[in-house]
Amino acid sequence: MSLIRDEMGIVMDRLCPMHVILGDDGRITRVGPTLQKLRPDVPMAGQMFLELFELNRPRAVNSMADLIERQGAKLHLRLRDVPRTALKGQIVKLPNTAGSVVNLSFGISVLDAVRDYELNAADFAATDLTIEMLYLVEAKSAAMEASRKLNMRLQGAMIAAMDPAETLEAMKSPFFVMAPDMLRLPLVILATAATFIASQAVISGAFSITHQAIQLGFIPRLSTEHTSATERGQIYIPFVNNVLMVSVILLVLMFQSSTNLASAYGIAVTGAMFIDTLLMGVLLLAVWRWKWFLAVPVLLLFIFVDGAYFAANLPKVPSGGWFPLVVGGFAFLLLTTWSRGRKLMRERMSEVALPIEIFAKSAQNSATRVPGTAVFMASSTAGVPSALLHNIKHNKVLHERVVILTVEIQDVPYVNPEERCNFTEIGDGFYRAVLHYGFMDETNVPEGLKHMSRCGGSFDMMDTSFFLSRQTLLPGDKPGMPVWREKIFSWMLRNAASAMEFFSLPTNRVVELGSQVRI
Repeated sequence: MSLIRDEMGIVMDRLCPMHVILGDDGRITRVGPTLQKLRPDVPMAGQMFLELFELNRPRAVNSMADLIERQGAKLHLRLRDVPRTALKGQIVKLPNTAGSVVNLSFGISVLDAVRDYELNAADFAATDLTIEMLYLVEAKSAAMEASRKLNMRLQGAMIAAMDPAETLEAMKSPFFVMAPDMLRLPLVILATAATFIASQAVISGAFSITHQAIQLGFIPRLSTEHTSATERGQIYIPFVNNVLMVSVILLVLMFQSSTNLASAYGIAVTGAMFIDTLLMGVLLLAVWRWKWFLAVPVLLLFIFVDGAYFAANLPKVPSGGWFPLVVGGFAFLLLTTWSRGRKLMRERMSEVALPIEIFAKSAQNSATRVPGTAVFMASSTAGVPSALLHNIKHNKVLHERVVILTVEIQDVPYVNPEERCNFTEIGDGFYRAVLHYGFMDETNVPEGLKHMSRCGGSFDMMDTSFFLSRQTLLPGDKPGMPVWREKIFSWMLRNAASAMEFFSLPTNRVVELGSQVRI
């Protein structure tokens, strides 16, 4: 029996050089020559199998009996000592004899094993496909190395044939130099045109997004010029254009080359992709009203992909990726500060505002009525605007027709002109009117009033006066936000464009009255 076992061991050494023969107690009785090479200084024969190898799968294997019950199943294990080489295998119980056989292999880590343990073709079975794979890998590596050397020689020959000036230029722009002479100029023209197109897209996008943010109340009103008489989207915002110019100059001075800017570009692009995914979540759940079990898998897929891209670029933050993060954080601070400050201003003004019905009755006998129409711009659809209170307080006159007008920006790009305006008659010549605009509509108040003929008759701009209120901030006893944010909001309010320009009001028909507000 011993002779038979020895002969079987010799056969196993040739056919399965990474086998292990175990006794019933789990002790190793024979080890394949290749497997023993992994630990040449530590004889494996005589050791307990589960003490030498750590079994990862299948789980819940605590004894040799448990392992034998899993015969036929794929084993995932690794050596317990360093290096903890990962192995795969299968255990089979020997028929009519005591013990079992475990056949092992390196799996996909075979290349690392060949390098770490200096294995060769003789260490694998003749029928093992590992040998062919190693030959293919070696042939591929040799071909790539030969290709690299040939490319270097060709580039060296090309540079050697140039004069010193051309050599210096080739080192600066290798992409264009590698192209044939007849295609080099068209490539330069194409690259330049692509640069122009990309820059114009960024500028136009900045104008459009800024205009929409103004309409939605996230940034102060800015001077906007409409460059087309037929296309509403053709706009120009001088402030944004100047900011872009200064930013580009500072960017070039800070990073000096496009290579240094690559880190910032990666963070900006992947960050924008991740934010777009979050906005898609808002669209699916809040706007389209998808069921959560339909929306969540889609969102998780995109969050996983975009999040992986963004996380992969996070190591670039110290080398330049911090720049778009700082710019984005600063922009977010300004937008949220303006939105919060405007909300607090409206709340404070509404607290002291009089109901328009009571004011209309009391003002009827306390002020002189004069011909014409007075339009008082109000940010809220409730109460009396401060400009109206100051006018009757100081001038003690009221026009025959008094219209309290509020411009509301809807959460849609465009509003149907037929649904533009609505009004409420208060009595005694007082009207409350509302003009509705989309965030991409042009807020032209005189044009909107022309279509509001039901509000006490048509509007003649030569017979209409517009009254605006300009607020001055004062520190409040209980500030609604930190003092430093109040100072930022106050600065933004002082530098905001006039409502006259924003609403396209006729310059010779506007009266501004100041008021003080504590937030």
